[in-house]
Amino acid sequence: MWGSARKMDFSILYVRFDIGAIEEKFDTGAYGSACYEVVFRNVAADVLHGCQVFMGDSSATLHGSENVCIIGLMSFDKSKLQAISDQLNQSSEFASVAADRPLEFSSVGREPLVQDGVFTIGGGQLTGWAALAYKSSQTQPAAAAEPTVAPPPTVAPPPPVAPPPPPATAQVSATAAGPVAAPLQVPKERHGCLTAWLVMMLIGGGLVMLLAAIADVPDENKIVPVFSGILQIIAVALIWNWKQVGFWMCVGLVGLGFIIGIFSGDFLSAFQGFIPLMILWRVLQHFKVNDVSGWEHLMGKQVASGDNMSLNQRDRLKAKAGSAVENITDQATLIDKAKNDPDEFVRAAAGRKVTDQSALIDILKTDSSFYVCEAVLENITDPTALAEAAKTHLLPGIRKLAENKIKK
Repeated sequence: MWGSARKMDFSILYVRFDIGAIEEKFDTGAYGSACYEVVFRNVAADVLHGCQVFMGDSSATLHGSENVCIIGLMSFDKSKLQAISDQLNQSSEFASVAADRPLEFSSVGREPLVQDGVFTIGGGQLTGWAALAYKSSQTQPAAAAEPTVAPPPTVAPPPPVAPPPPPATAQVSATAAGPVAAPLQVPKERHGCLTAWLVMMLIGGGLVMLLAAIADVPDENKIVPVFSGILQIIAVALIWNWKQVGFWMCVGLVGLGFIIGIFSGDFLSAFQGFIPLMILWRVLQHFKVNDVSGWEHLMGKQVASGDNMSLNQRDRLKAKAGSAVENITDQATLIDKAKNDPDEFVRAAAGRKVTDQSALIDILKTDSSFYVCEAVLENITDPTALAEAAKTHLLPGIRKLAENKIKK
């Protein structure tokens, strides 16, 4: 049976959060990070130490029947998970954002979660939103600090509850039925070239005002350049804070200068304003930090939402993974990468090139990543293996894909 894979040796605690309550309490769309923060603030680090952490929307949320984000905490030691449950039960902060059935013990794979590393004291092995949330939790105290209370006697965990099936009429796509990848909350960092150019524009706006103020011209002739300098400084400040209105203010100032230059007959002045604007646009587009350009940050394309990881970011990761294996033709090497590479996108890319049926079936049985299982499932032709995956695979999305492949 597929559930006998080695990952089933673990136990997992599902910590369920009401997404609406989280967004209202923390005033953010990045609810995954906020959920992690609640856990990290209200559970002692030495208790969390060694737990693998996972996060994602619940299967029922993907099917439209609830609005719940789940933090999964996995460990060989069930008493550790019980201690985590006890500490969260003592937290008023968690109680204020918890969903119904707030704490559930289960087997791994029932919910389509994505791993965000292993919790260690210091947070050094966390990735994605978990890493960012850990840093934030160290600087922000819990909403209501509570003394540590000795946990009550250990109570046997309740049996796992089967997730609600999707409506019979629903057409569940591979993406919808699978896990929603952990939201990649990339910090909005400026590239050094963008920082340098914004500083130069800031200085330029100040010089325009200064030169206009000291120029030996009538006062009425100073109004336009001084006003333009002030607006340029405001526009640069807005761009610095990732407000796209700042860029459009720059466009408006250049357009205004062009019109004034044309009507005054100063054609050089009319066109020279386009040069710094084009440089700004090019710097925003070209220079990237964490594989995200300043233009994407400015236009809001990288803001986390309920859709979590952006399609652009996911496509970039998949493209990089594909490049890592595109020149590999040796099946043994591909199988090794598909089974053992730490990057799930590399495992998926390698899995798509594997042709050995027994290796593909083994990967499908043992890998917990939706993307890897989806990739190898494409190449599996054994009817028995497909039927077994459709009935017993740990990931609901993979069960659905196997069912669809059998029907075809």
